[in-house]
Amino acid sequence: MIAACVACALGFTPPSMDAQGGTLTQPAPEILTRTSREKPVSYAPVLTWTKESNAVAYELEFFSKSISKLDPQETDARAVFRTSDVYENAVNLPLDEMRKGLSDKQPLWWRVRALDIDGAAISPFSRLSPLYANPALPRMNAPLLHPVTDKGRGSAMLFPVYSWVRPYGATSFEVALYTEDPERKPDAAPIAKWIAPYGEQYDETPRMGDTTYYWRVRALDKQGTPGAWSATSEFRLEPQHWEIAVLGDSISHGGGHVSYNPEALEYSWLSYLNFPAVNLFYICNWDFGNNNVACWRARETDPDNEWADGKWRFILYDTEYSTGLYGTVKPDENAIERLREKDCFISSLFFGAMKNPEFRKKFAYAYDDLTNAEFDDDVVRDAVMELYGRNVDAILATYDRFWPTWPGGPNGANILVSQVQDVLNFFKERRQYSDEHVTRLLSSYW
Repeated sequence: MIAACVACALGFTPPSMDAQGGTLTQPAPEILTRTSREKPVSYAPVLTWTKESNAVAYELEFFSKSISKLDPQETDARAVFRTSDVYENAVNLPLDEMRKGLSDKQPLWWRVRALDIDGAAISPFSRLSPLYANPALPRMNAPLLHPVTDKGRGSAMLFPVYSWVRPYGATSFEVALYTEDPERKPDAAPIAKWIAPYGEQYDETPRMGDTTYYWRVRALDKQGTPGAWSATSEFRLEPQHWEIAVLGDSISHGGGHVSYNPEALEYSWLSYLNFPAVNLFYICNWDFGNNNVACWRARETDPDNEWADGKWRFILYDTEYSTGLYGTVKPDENAIERLREKDCFISSLFFGAMKNPEFRKKFAYAYDDLTNAEFDDDVVRDAVMELYGRNVDAILATYDRFWPTWPGGPNGANILVSQVQDVLNFFKERRQYSDEHVTRLLSSYW
């Protein structure tokens, strides 16, 4: 999404470090495939690690033994194998040559780092991780499919993108699409077939409707000889609850940093919508744009937690100069025009996106949803009073500790009550002006 594409520009990066061939701006990859003597992998496994959204490629190193004091910023000549021909956070590699001289009980050791478009490192290497393997386990002999999804804002794609983990040594791939499950009906005929040179295929035909589609992939070698078919994956794109569609190029739908396709929703700008809607139009954040802007994401994904999906999201914080506090802004403040006058990235981002008619429509929906539900008068009053009741003692203690003269001191409780009322009054009056400003903004593009 937009947040991911601009995370570096927003300053949401760790301190930079100079390294071999580049500057490190991202943390080291984590959660490498875990193995043990009790749970080994095959001699041709799929290895995975956390995705680095700013990476174009990854570099892996393998060692025949654990080495202490490895430099995390440099490659090491003691590696028995090294590759940077890896364009996602998963790779299939044969271990036979690397494991020469090792017994079945001895592990390889491996690490990985992220690279930019020029092949320069943007992260340190991860910590060394043991890689136990058992030659008796079945090897990966077919592509591993990434499912086509319809989950979350911006995930349903009218023109699907099929992608997969490539088996080692494959030079191209045959992709087949069906309306019947070919595993259950071996004589099912594909409705579309493609030959893909890489690990993805863009469908040029819309697949929207009440039809369930099935797809699978098999690898081809240099002579065009096919391997085994992958397991079949299915999807269905029914627009029962859709309001509008987004038309545009791959960055409009997702994708970014060259090696991510539109299925990589870290780059979908559709989940960016609520951020300016709250900051600009409703709370009227005075220094929004050139200050207090950051992004966050969960490093570990959790399918049971909707927020732990690995996507970058903008975070709203440090908003005390808003909602009428300290007399900084009034309910009739036109925060849109104030942002337009600022020479900052957020201003360019927002007004650039507003040139896209589909973004404007979706933004209007997001604004209406927020103002009608999240900022309903009763909802706001209940939320403010709940926060007041829960935190009043801590707030007054903080006033007395850091600002004992004002707003702390003997009159601190009265000042706090007055500020709470200022916030409530602000929201009570804000809606009429905010609606007017948004309507004016939208009409300027008609």
